[in-house]
Amino acid sequence: MRFTLLASLLLGAAQAVVVPSHPGPFSVAMRVKALTDHGRTDPFNGTTKRQVLLSVFVPILDNIKCSQDVVSYMPPATAASYGPLAESAGLPGALFSTFQLEFCKPPQQNESCRASKKRGPRFPLVFFSPGLGESRLLYSVTAKSIAAQGYVVVTVDHPYDAEVIEFPDGSVVRRNWTTGMEQQLTEFRAADISFALTKLGQLTQNGGPLFRDLPTTHIDLTRVIAMGHSLGGAAAALAVRQDRRIHGGIDLDGRLFSPVLESGLNTNSKKTNQPFMLLGREKHADEDATWNQFWRVLSSGTGGSGGKGAMVAVKGTSHFSFADLPPLIQALGLPDEVKGQVEAMLGVVDGARMQRILAEVSASFFEWAFEGSYGRFEEAVGGFAEVVVRNSSFSAV
Repeated sequence: MRFTLLASLLLGAAQAVVVPSHPGPFSVAMRVKALTDHGRTDPFNGTTKRQVLLSVFVPILDNIKCSQDVVSYMPPATAASYGPLAESAGLPGALFSTFQLEFCKPPQQNESCRASKKRGPRFPLVFFSPGLGESRLLYSVTAKSIAAQGYVVVTVDHPYDAEVIEFPDGSVVRRNWTTGMEQQLTEFRAADISFALTKLGQLTQNGGPLFRDLPTTHIDLTRVIAMGHSLGGAAAALAVRQDRRIHGGIDLDGRLFSPVLESGLNTNSKKTNQPFMLLGREKHADEDATWNQFWRVLSSGTGGSGGKGAMVAVKGTSHFSFADLPPLIQALGLPDEVKGQVEAMLGVVDGARMQRILAEVSASFFEWAFEGSYGRFEEAVGGFAEVVVRNSSFSAV
């Protein structure tokens, strides 16, 4: 069977595979931006200032005529770093270099169009932190799916944490952490998110656009969410706790760490209501005691959330279902007889379905966090047979 799978894939491995995302009312453009925190020395090397690398996914209004902008899913060194993962599932090691994504390429703006951008809509801002050792690029399909719902989504690469980070100037930063550093890494990541939020605010001050070549890049800094997968979910929780500008968060199937386990999202200076959702595989809470510990603090109201929160399970998923792997694998068009080989890693929910769940449930949670509207969230989770609300404090909303 393994030979059959490899043979079927290798026949098309040299050809590009365009990976679709879940559509929404907006087209999506994407830009990459590197930022340097001149006020912070990098904790991993002690000699340079901390940098972060962002992919910014921007909603584009449907009245803008877009041409097609096709980009590689990963640059060469990053794609090569995922070769062992592909091979562990019986897939070609060069697989990740074949994937591509399509984005909106708006027409060039004249001066009058640029001036009119001040009248455009302001989109809420979502920060996304990846799993432990993972590239931000492994979540690009998910980020695009969420952005299409009407959110500026920023995926964050944390240097020396991810296996490989390739900066636009050609420099490459590789992993430099060891097992046992997970709690420290969440602290570094939370600081990265807060810095990126500050910097994006400076770049868009006085209503200015983040990217002047895009017709709609205005960010609503009064509506900000932090979310992430695995360790990124723990970083999101810590960022919500520490930064009063962040209005809620989502942990996608990630273990949590102190101090949120003991005091939730509450600090002496932050006692506002910050909704938080735990969204993961069906048995996550049964296998990870930190979820139930955090939930007890969160739902009691002593954790600074005022009781606002939800613990949601998606049946038929695995840990990697919450990254881009399901839509990537689905884009390959594997024959039915070989799909079982990857289900142990990715679960049985297919890529398109998983993207729809992540995009629609996340967007409905954002509305709950920003507007206090639980009804949209209840409607969204109720629309998927795979999605089960294990705990919810909607009565406190």
